[in-house]
Amino acid sequence: MKKSKNSLSILFLVSLTLFSYELIASRVLSVILPNHFSYLVISFAILGLGLGGILAYFLSKEKKYSLKYFIWSYILSYIIVISLIIMTPYLGNPIFYILLTMIPFILGGSIVSYLFKIQNDSHQTYLVDLFGGLIGIITAFLLMSYLGLIETLIITFMLVILLMIIPFRDNKLVLSLSLLIIVIIFFNFTLLTSIYENNFNSFKTSPHIGFNSSFEVKKESVFTRWDEFSRTDVYPLKDDPNRLLVGMDGASFSYMIRFDGDYSKIDYLKEDIGYFPMEVGDPQKVALIGPGGGEEILYSLIAGIDEITAIEINEGTVLTTEELKKFSGDIYNHPQVETIIGDGRNVIRKSNQKFDQIYLSLVMTNIGSGIANASAESYIYTKEALGDYFSKLTSEGIVSFRFHSQYDMLKMLSTVIEYSRGIGTPHNKISDSIIIGFRPRNDHSLKYPVMLVKPSGFDEKEVKGVYKLMVKYDLQPLHLPWIFEDDSLKKMKEGKWKLEDLNSQIPANIDASSDNQPFFYNFKQGIPTNLLLILTGGSILLLILFNLGSFKIKEDNFVELVLVFALLGMAFITLEITLIQKLTLYLEHPTRAFVTVIASLLLGAGLANLLYYRKEMLKAKNPIFILVGLSIIELILINKLLYWTGIKVVGLKIMLVSILLLPLGFLMGLPFPMMIDRLKAKDLNSLIPYMWGINGVGTVIGSAISLILAIKFGFDISFSVGIVFYSLVAWLMVKLK
Repeated sequence: MKKSKNSLSILFLVSLTLFSYELIASRVLSVILPNHFSYLVISFAILGLGLGGILAYFLSKEKKYSLKYFIWSYILSYIIVISLIIMTPYLGNPIFYILLTMIPFILGGSIVSYLFKIQNDSHQTYLVDLFGGLIGIITAFLLMSYLGLIETLIITFMLVILLMIIPFRDNKLVLSLSLLIIVIIFFNFTLLTSIYENNFNSFKTSPHIGFNSSFEVKKESVFTRWDEFSRTDVYPLKDDPNRLLVGMDGASFSYMIRFDGDYSKIDYLKEDIGYFPMEVGDPQKVALIGPGGGEEILYSLIAGIDEITAIEINEGTVLTTEELKKFSGDIYNHPQVETIIGDGRNVIRKSNQKFDQIYLSLVMTNIGSGIANASAESYIYTKEALGDYFSKLTSEGIVSFRFHSQYDMLKMLSTVIEYSRGIGTPHNKISDSIIIGFRPRNDHSLKYPVMLVKPSGFDEKEVKGVYKLMVKYDLQPLHLPWIFEDDSLKKMKEGKWKLEDLNSQIPANIDASSDNQPFFYNFKQGIPTNLLLILTGGSILLLILFNLGSFKIKEDNFVELVLVFALLGMAFITLEITLIQKLTLYLEHPTRAFVTVIASLLLGAGLANLLYYRKEMLKAKNPIFILVGLSIIELILINKLLYWTGIKVVGLKIMLVSILLLPLGFLMGLPFPMMIDRLKAKDLNSLIPYMWGINGVGTVIGSAISLILAIKFGFDISFSVGIVFYSLVAWLMVKLK
């Protein structure tokens, strides 16, 4: 009994620290690497859990597995690996980050799979594993929210060192040393935090960080804040003392303008192309989505706009302007500005106000997307988002955009056209509601074009006034109804072309974006390379492990067992990832959705195994048949929930989602330990670490499949394929029985 309690205590702490490590590593890598590479690294790193199980299987078979040795190795790898990722200069290739980040997962996975093998009750073991992960991810998230990422990292160092106490509690030297190290870390907490923050060398040297590669900035930042959502930095520009560069996760840049309350000193901003929409239609009440450092707020003020609603999702950006108020003029607290921290689309949707203009200028929604996302979902740029914006406009209101390049401009053009067709607007009227302008450049590139969309349509008098403004501000029309009509839009207006004809002419993915496929900034045609790499690598590894096992494992149902454990991993992760991505819209942030979905599923699965452990009546049932039916119901309910505005407080939304997902997590948490029980019933305990490894590889394959399906066909198809995977598992389990 004592041995069992010790093993469960070890399992709890390993699961807790592994989930914390995953969240922390994701946050660090999303700063160092582009978002798609960050996802690639974490996906392959989690593959280490499966490799750890395979390693434990072969070492156990040769009677060479030492739990104490692997615990020591796991503790050291946890501290050393994350320290190396932060403190070493950029390593030059994501493969090095894959290899580094994978080490703690391999060692932790070997410990967990071995403990599953030696414990008698699989459901009790799985319960402890799940609750350890649940507490780990919630603890890490809350600590990052209130203390910051580096502080959270130091605390997890103390937690992982606690692992030494359990297996070595009879060794006074090791016990004393462990407690001494924890005490030293505790009393030097501030010093250690400073060391890690000041020596974040991978960030300082990464070529993927815009501060290092795209802008001429001075060496030291004047402000840095790192929370659970993003890292916010502010750097002075070398050649412009009147602007500071504000960046989130080393990207998503905006400018903070020097402002002391004297509008005459910032009159030069009228020369920016971003100012132009403020002059169109004489707006008096505007909503700015993602104003960043506050540049668009200043555009509004010098245009004489009376009421300005500034909606910024990243609290760190707003805090920078308050911290540097002597420079920024504390722009977010200006008397004419109402500041709201939140997701722009959700704020607009919940608002009871009507606006003359809603303005989205160079808005990027990639904060937090390094977690569980191949491409950043851009729910603010979908067809359904347009409907939300248009519903909050006055009768003559306009939605305005400023884009990075021709590709995001063309993708929004496709989205506007598709939305207009969807609500029944005649094809010869659609182009009359769109104005596009740009400023010519010497290299002939289309940079920072602006688009204005007026649902009620522009009349000829308005268009003539807009043309005069374009001449005044040195802009060139790309599409101006009746005066300078774009050839493609003119053909559509005349019925000679369809939207599909326009899209076929562009060597990029400019298909309309929807809430079911919200990957607005995914311009690449075909399947993203990094996802193909994950899918190919995972599939090859699964084949290798299968062939390796088929030669050494003599079991009649070996093929079926491998398929069941692989499909369980694929099914679970497919539903989980799809839920995270879909619920990002409702929960208003990808990181919030990530934590809520995983925590809810873990809690549900934990409760299931707690009841299974105590209630004999559950053991005669096959939960997957019920799970398949419930999953279909959940998909329908979630699709309805996304557009329900009955609850506006984010905390209550989290509670509602958690309640909705608990039954699903309950049923998803039963098949894996049930299969472990079957192995034990047939005296196949030695196979448990091997099948744990197969399950881990299946998880990585499933994550790639779910995202490929989401990008190509939408979230509903991705979720449905997860249900199909579970159906196959149910069939195989019946066959095995």
